[in-house]
Amino acid sequence: MCPKQFLAFTGNIPVDKVDPRIIDAFKVERRRTASPSTVNISLRTVKTFFNTLQRWGLISINPAKEVKQIRIPLDLPPHFSEAEFQLFVDRMADRWLQEIVIFAGMTGLRLGEILNARWEDVDLGQGTLLVRSSEGYTMKAGRMRKIPLNDTCVSLLMNKDSKQGFIFRGRRRGKANTNYVSAQFRKAVRLQGMDQKLHFHSLRHTFSTMLIKKGASLYQIQKLLGHSSPRVTETYAHLQPDELHHVVSRVSICHDANDAPLNQEQ
Repeated sequence: MCPKQFLAFTGNIPVDKVDPRIIDAFKVERRRTASPSTVNISLRTVKTFFNTLQRWGLISINPAKEVKQIRIPLDLPPHFSEAEFQLFVDRMADRWLQEIVIFAGMTGLRLGEILNARWEDVDLGQGTLLVRSSEGYTMKAGRMRKIPLNDTCVSLLMNKDSKQGFIFRGRRRGKANTNYVSAQFRKAVRLQGMDQKLHFHSLRHTFSTMLIKKGASLYQIQKLLGHSSPRVTETYAHLQPDELHHVVSRVSICHDANDAPLNQEQ
């Protein structure tokens, strides 16, 4: 499906009249109101749309094929260090919010995934949670996945009073509101004097960076976070130099630097 922003930009123009200049112009216009990563998502969707039309024989050339995506610096999004996250959690006086924050930092789940998670999808014996779409909520990637829960999460869930319906209910015992949780999180960040750039989604990045630094692979991170493409997970690739060095060190041969080269003429 072609993104609605692109259709609004081009207007009622035949698909075979769209050329790279139009798509480049769309990229510039989209950048006025959207982040580089969001623009790139739109460009990939446009490219996929025209790939489908080309496969169907409706156009001969994909006009988006040569349009370059915006280069995004490898700087990590705002996140807590492991020590900062521990300190942040320890200082939280609001137990209700604290539990949600801990669960987010220990699973990397999106806020919507957490607030829509239900007890019937939890297996405390196996230490797993089935993350899936439900009535009124559609997962961003649209794909169901089962994630492992560490001891911290299992202990947190075992100590909860109610084990029916939503795992993390609102203060009035109904479904929690994502905007309210996000606002309370920002308030806690501000009260503790933490980096004001931190927002709830930063807990997802916190989870990823902690795992990467402890030796997890990008493939494992991709599966845990539910990324539909490895491209998104590559944000964390530059955190792996020590791990890559360790991997390369597994391969070696015996060699004495004092020995003459085997093909040296005598």
